[in-house]
Amino acid sequence: MCVRPCLASVLRAGRKRGFVTALEGQYGLFFILLAPAVLFGGIHLGAVGAAYAWAGMNFLLLFGWVAIVHRKFIPGINASWYRGLAARIAALTPVGLLLSFADLTSCSRIGLFFVLSGAWLAMAALTIAVSPIIQRRARHLAGRLVLN
Repeated sequence: MCVRPCLASVLRAGRKRGFVTALEGQYGLFFILLAPAVLFGGIHLGAVGAAYAWAGMNFLLLFGWVAIVHRKFIPGINASWYRGLAARIAALTPVGLLLSFADLTSCSRIGLFFVLSGAWLAMAALTIAVSPIIQRRARHLAGRLVLN
């Protein structure tokens, strides 16, 4: 039908005005792969299939695109960035496992609110605690306190 000429005219108009469209931009390939993958997963496996396709594409983005960006803009940071990510995941895993094994079906809404709020606070505190910036500042503060 007229999809191809319409798309071409939209791209030409965007280029003329200086806009970068999603198909031409840096995320174009990701979106071109994401939509069919989620559609395929949703049609063949339902909501779970769509969720698996979404998660798979986001893992691809995490391990593929982050490496490309690091190599281009900050060479040499990739390994330490992934180590920091692994440390955060390792710190959050026990709280997530505890929450997944908890039987929250008997909780009232307010009780569920407090349980989930507490889990969120614990995860936020653990994420901050394993942050390299916070650890560096804590070492600096400990050094100042010990020397005084």
